Amino acid sequence: LAGELVNDAVGFVYRDWVYKMVEHFNVYGWDVVNETFSDWPVDFRNAQNTDTSKNFVWGQYFKSTKDWVDKPSPSAADALARNGKTAVLYLNDYNLETIDAKRKAYCDYVKGNPQVTGVGTQMHLDMATPDLKNKVVASLTDLKNTGRMVRISELDIKCTSLTDQADLYKFIFQKYLEIVPAAQRGGITIWGINDKDSWVKQEQDGRQNMPLLYQGVNYARKPAWETLYLYLCEVAGLDPYKE
Repeated sequence: LAGELVNDAVGFVYRDWVYKMVEHFNVYGWDVVNETFSDWPVDFRNAQNTDTSKNFVWGQYFKSTKDWVDKPSPSAADALARNGKTAVLYLNDYNLETIDAKRKAYCDYVKGNPQVTGVGTQMHLDMATPDLKNKVVASLTDLKNTGRMVRISELDIKCTSLTDQADLYKFIFQKYLEIVPAAQRGGITIWGINDKDSWVKQEQDGRQNMPLLYQGVNYARKPAWETLYLYLCEVAGLDPYKE
């Protein structure tokens, strides 16, 4: 990257980190670039659309704010090849379900960059969002149409009704299996275990978000856990009550 950056010292750290990550870990999928686009205005992150007091914004050190997204996937692919490894290289982002312009920019970029072999949607959802199920379907459809591996990378659902939450969790799993062909499925990761430890904290108005599958100090299974368990047993042809 020498000569390609406004600050070559940053470029050295950038490239060194990519290579050492691949050398150290046996990866099968990697979010090489995370949270690429700002929400508004929708654009590659830079010092104007991102709070630099809280974030290190790579884009401000490159000659083009797009370069910082272009560079790591080829470097990661080269590092994998040098170490005899293979992995899906994901571009990971959030609000792809709720901001149509962001999802379009994201998918358009992926289609133009063959080095990005997977698309990841964080899918941090809030059941207060209008028309949420249709938004999920539209997002999964667009991601599938990139032709890349599709992964729900950070799923959680803020809610006030545990029954409705269970229904939405099942709906998301169903639609993922219906919309995304088997050859493009990168998997689903639920972003945490217990509500009390979730990154999604209680709202200022006192509302409990309850985003995950377990709750309380004893890790009680919530309706969403039971619903998903029964559904996945059905999909796999397993008896859910067999010990």
